[in-house]
Amino acid sequence: MNQKRYSNHKIFGMVEVLLLLILTCMFSFSAGQLLRKESGSTNIKKDEYINRFAENYEYITENYYGKIDKKELVDAAIKGMVESLGDDYSNFLDRSESNTFDISLKGEYNGLGISIAKYENKLTVIEVYDDTPAKKMGVEPFDIVKSIDGVDVTNREAHEVTQLIQEKSGDIHFVFIRDKNEKKITLKKEKVILKSVHFSMIDQDQKIGYIQVDIFALNTAEQFKSALKNLEKEGMKGLIIDVRGNGGGHLSSAAEMSSALLDASHVIYQVETKGKKDKKYSTGKDTKKYPIIFLTNGESASGSELFVAAIKENTNAKIVGKKTFGKGTVQELIPLSSDSEYKITVKKWLTPNGTWIHEKGIQPDIEVELSSTYLENPVPDLDNQRQKAIELMKEMIH
Repeated sequence: MNQKRYSNHKIFGMVEVLLLLILTCMFSFSAGQLLRKESGSTNIKKDEYINRFAENYEYITENYYGKIDKKELVDAAIKGMVESLGDDYSNFLDRSESNTFDISLKGEYNGLGISIAKYENKLTVIEVYDDTPAKKMGVEPFDIVKSIDGVDVTNREAHEVTQLIQEKSGDIHFVFIRDKNEKKITLKKEKVILKSVHFSMIDQDQKIGYIQVDIFALNTAEQFKSALKNLEKEGMKGLIIDVRGNGGGHLSSAAEMSSALLDASHVIYQVETKGKKDKKYSTGKDTKKYPIIFLTNGESASGSELFVAAIKENTNAKIVGKKTFGKGTVQELIPLSSDSEYKITVKKWLTPNGTWIHEKGIQPDIEVELSSTYLENPVPDLDNQRQKAIELMKEMIH
């Protein structure tokens, strides 16, 4: 069973992947760079449009023949305004989407530590995260979820099961199917720290370090800096950073990770708002001397692109793989008192040299199509993009 390994953006890249109590809306990560607006009053200049809205709100609430939920009415109005902007990255998030979106970007949550998806029409565990209740109690990848607290869930969708678990507290009794046998496991929610950074020294002789970054959550930068420190202690001579499948996240995390590799003399990105440009400098203390290679693909978006461009345009870093997605805008997240929130595009971001990569992407130095052999059997030795990066790194070290 363990030989049937996978990566979320490789085997399951085309299915709806849900991390229990977290990832109902991973689609939003391709909407990338996020800023959070602190809630508080805003001075609004009252004009004819505000008056028109107020008059109609008052008329509807006073004259509609049935019951009205005023919160839902206002939320619907805000949703309509956001969706009328004609921007793919400006969205209204309802309570469920808002909770899961916030948690995934925060990098921690109170839950079980498993990721599930409909696979071959069965509700299947596709990943079990380390140091979580599920891992401790022996849940395994490719376990099939049969029931939860006696409720048969075999015909339910993953988002329905997520909602079911969100409503539960205390012990949660699962029945899994493993190798055609039933396995009963009781789980209890705990604080789970999401690991968005994975690292190793993939070539001990040449001392080539490898860091995979899955998302730019609030805690990703700290994980990245810790990985960097560990690899440098091992004598790393070259670094490969894998952002394939990484659709973005918090702008602050991407900026902090760029600063971990560049000193304060370097511009790491620029922002443009209504025609005005502002350069953002690194806050780092030194620029790394060892060569760096990025692995990218068409799902590397936003924060990934900012990170790649920051290092590429300031050093001799190389890119291997496929052209990136091409997302050069920044969204602001505005929370509402109703537990929902919305995000709107507020500015463009540009590379250090002032290039807007929106809908263009970043071209690799060496373009490599991922082989069908690897897609059928996704083990590191068959990852031809990664192997090409290792080959190039050996040349750069020498």
